Amino acid sequence: MHCTHQSCKRPDQCDCQPEGETWEIYQKRRVTGEATSKRAFAYDNSKNFSFLFDSKLTSKCVVECNKYCACDLSCPNRVAQRPRQIPIEIFKTKRCGWGARSSVSVNRGNVLGVYTGEVLNREAAKRTKNPGYVFDLDWLDNVDDDDGADELTYSVESFKCGNWTRFMNHSCDPNVGVYMVSYDSLPDMNTPYIAFTALKRIAQARSSLSTISLARRRVL
Repeated sequence: MHCTHQSCKRPDQCDCQPEGETWEIYQKRRVTGEATSKRAFAYDNSKNFSFLFDSKLTSKCVVECNKYCACDLSCPNRVAQRPRQIPIEIFKTKRCGWGARSSVSVNRGNVLGVYTGEVLNREAAKRTKNPGYVFDLDWLDNVDDDDGADELTYSVESFKCGNWTRFMNHSCDPNVGVYMVSYDSLPDMNTPYIAFTALKRIAQARSSLSTISLARRRVL
């Protein structure tokens, strides 16, 4: 799956966004009350996550352009795969061990990075001794741990190896959310990346970044 446009300015012309794929804007007509829809990218013109549906993130997978596409990294549909734009610091907190924070203010929708680590099939992930560092990768609604599909579903464990995202602390009121994004594998392979985006503006520099609990969790 790839597109042939040098720059994907219109999502309805991007071959990476097939008919019936994830991103549609639903708008209520004021007069008739009927719903209309159209395809759209997951990101706005500033390459921030656009939260198209509502203030929460969708459980569907974002499909970005990939290495086989004619477009380059300036394409509006290439964001999570780009090098990190927001500077991150790892620091020692007073109560929660290590933590992660940005050295600059962060705007709502800024994409901060992707979760990295060792990819395990679900059977191996269930046996891990470090469940707090495990993130399930299956985002399809019809995939369930009880379906006997442990060999076809995967998780990422970052205890032994990973990037700065494993240092984010957990919070019941997080300022960072997660969404699934695919750009170097097919979405139905159940091996997307987990990307992090700011749920709200974090105006104060060096504010701790927090997200929902990492323990064997699914995305929002």
